[in-house]
Amino acid sequence: MLNNSKLNILDLCCGSGVLGIEAALKLREIDQIEFLELQEEFLIHLKENLFNSELDSISHVTIGSVGDANYGSKRFDYIFCNPPYFNKGEGRISPNDKRQKCRTFEVDDFDILISKASLWLKNTGYLCLLTRDELALEKYLDKFEITKKEKFSETFLFCLSRLNID
Repeated sequence: MLNNSKLNILDLCCGSGVLGIEAALKLREIDQIEFLELQEEFLIHLKENLFNSELDSISHVTIGSVGDANYGSKRFDYIFCNPPYFNKGEGRISPNDKRQKCRTFEVDDFDILISKASLWLKNTGYLCLLTRDELALEKYLDKFEITKKEKFSETFLFCLSRLNID
């Protein structure tokens, strides 16, 4: 998609890092890949996956919320995200606490996620995210254009690019 020789990638709500790692292995020309995850319990799996994929030397991991994260002036060519599918108080409640944290925004919400991703995305970058709500991005289409949309079972993959509005 992009022609840059060295790409910067951000994987939000990364869990064990599968999306960001797979993307980095396919894109190859990576300068750095950042991972952000709320749950510290995933750190051991993420670090193991980074070591096994030989990406640990170009990666940086942050444990924390999207809303509290700060990347300064750094911008990313690609942002990948498999966020929680539900805002607090919505959807089925899982009896497993860890699973519930993965399924439901406990700290932030979808608006915060999109706002921060928009802040961190290069003007020529792509935001790729998964959601179960086909209409979840409708209210953001004044800022983004859907460049790709695919359905996998109950989940939609959206790839978005910035609209160039003067």
